[in-house]
Amino acid sequence: QQQQQQQQHGSKQQQQKQQVAAAPAEPKQLRTAGTWYELQSGESIYYYNYATQQTVWEKPSEFDTAAAQPVKPPPSLEETGGWAEMTTADGATYYYHAQGNLTTWKKPSTYKL
Repeated sequence: QQQQQQQQHGSKQQQQKQQVAAAPAEPKQLRTAGTWYELQSGESIYYYNYATQQTVWEKPSEFDTAAAQPVKPPPSLEETGGWAEMTTADGATYYYHAQGNLTTWKKPSTYKL
């Protein structure tokens, strides 16, 4: 009976590992244009409008202009003194310090960039 329980326990662990391995990866942000993000998940590319919360497969016309910008990787926290520059859905910039759990609208004096 103990051996049967160990086999069942091992089987549950194996199922959990398979579920974790099968979990989809976060989509990668490729470009932005206006209120749209161009995202890639696996081989698929799609578009998300953060203002309207609409998701579409067809490329919005905003990406046909020079205004479409590649998404720049964020600077490391070492480069910014522990602060992360964030943007609200309506485009306002604020700063967040995870270690101190602080948020501010003004650029902190310790923000190094």
